Amino acid sequence: MLTPKDIFPYQEEAIDFLYERDESLALIPMGGGKTMIAATAASELLQEGIVSRWLILAPKRVCLLVWRQEFAKWSHLDEDRVAVAVGVGGARRDALESDKSFVVMNYDNLIWMIDTYGGVHNFNGIIFDEVSRMKNPQGKRHKKIKKYLTQFKVRMGLTGTPTSNGIKDLYGQVYCVDRGCRLGRSHGHFKRDYFQSTGPMVWQIEPQPDALDRTTEAIADISFQISNSVYADQLPSLHRNTIEVEMSPEMRDIYKEMEEDFLIELKDDNVMAANAGVMLNKLQQIVDGFIYTDTGAQWFHDAKINALEEIIESQQGAPLLVVYKYRRELEALRGRWDAPYLGAGVTDVQAEKAVDDWNAGKLPILYVHPASAGHGLNLQDGGDTLVWFGQTWSLEEHDQMIARLRRQGQKAGVIHCHYIVMRDSIDGTVLDALASKKAVDNAVIAGIKERNKK
Repeated sequence: MLTPKDIFPYQEEAIDFLYERDESLALIPMGGGKTMIAATAASELLQEGIVSRWLILAPKRVCLLVWRQEFAKWSHLDEDRVAVAVGVGGARRDALESDKSFVVMNYDNLIWMIDTYGGVHNFNGIIFDEVSRMKNPQGKRHKKIKKYLTQFKVRMGLTGTPTSNGIKDLYGQVYCVDRGCRLGRSHGHFKRDYFQSTGPMVWQIEPQPDALDRTTEAIADISFQISNSVYADQLPSLHRNTIEVEMSPEMRDIYKEMEEDFLIELKDDNVMAANAGVMLNKLQQIVDGFIYTDTGAQWFHDAKINALEEIIESQQGAPLLVVYKYRRELEALRGRWDAPYLGAGVTDVQAEKAVDDWNAGKLPILYVHPASAGHGLNLQDGGDTLVWFGQTWSLEEHDQMIARLRRQGQKAGVIHCHYIVMRDSIDGTVLDALASKKAVDNAVIAGIKERNKK
């Protein structure tokens, strides 16, 4: 069991920062110990009587596999004070109505709780774990909790990727913490103050030239941030490796048909893309090996599977995380190498067993979907290598997925991250887009750091 002496200096600083403020954002990169930091600050506020009961909102798998386990890991935290309210039925109600000081609930149950109890029950402290889940101010969850935020004496938001798609993501997250005091009382005010029109449609806007500086300055007083360099010596290094594969001439023709005409004619079916977004999705399917049609899925090629086979052989039995994007490719992968997976259709019991078996070194392969396994899960005990079979446009999913291995407690000195990329295709566009988004995210973190120095 870990003791307070195992807490790093930057973590102690973060704990103090959260403890001293009623409104706070912990902008801590993945693997930096956000859960322990928030749990410690919240426990101290509970002990001092400032908060009487905490509601912790988190993604479902984080509720089940992270929070209670983190309380059990540290000697100064008490696992017996935590209840988990997920799923449906009486269990979630029992957790909410228990005498536990901390109730961890998945975001999907937020609306149910407010409707059932006519408000936020008997909580007066709230922690938004992965507050990016509240980034949409027009979303149902955001609208539902908005009028109850004043009932929480202390509000904390935790995230490692505050602007995964640009500064437009900031408003909803910050509002959950400060109720609009810093970026505007309404989303409309925020857009008018920080964005400018680029066309006749209301959605055709872009940030004003100085918007990044002004937003980071506005939230600097409630934001605790560290850069990866603060604890770089405590994390393994990250080695990225791009493995290129080639399309056959036949596949290149099909790819170009979809890219140029939004339509491909197959032997038994035609596939049409209704718009550019659908077309890009279809291009990703093609480079991964298949395409969804109106009648099912048609498999085209094994180029990426063959590349993965070479990686698996080079591992010589060492554990490997394989990140997939589409259900059809998961089926193809499991048809070649049968192994557990974390994604849609997996029960909570199955997920918990897969995580335990992985961390115990029992699984040579674990398939993961970044939307299901990208937040919070501790997978660092099971291996040090992951492969991106299909690429994601989401910077948050990308960075969070890597952070399942590259985090404190990882014994390996290097994390190996392989990208299987189809040459001259949408894959390269996706990776370029991720790099651009990362630049914005880093600029926000750096800007806040500079403001806090003043």
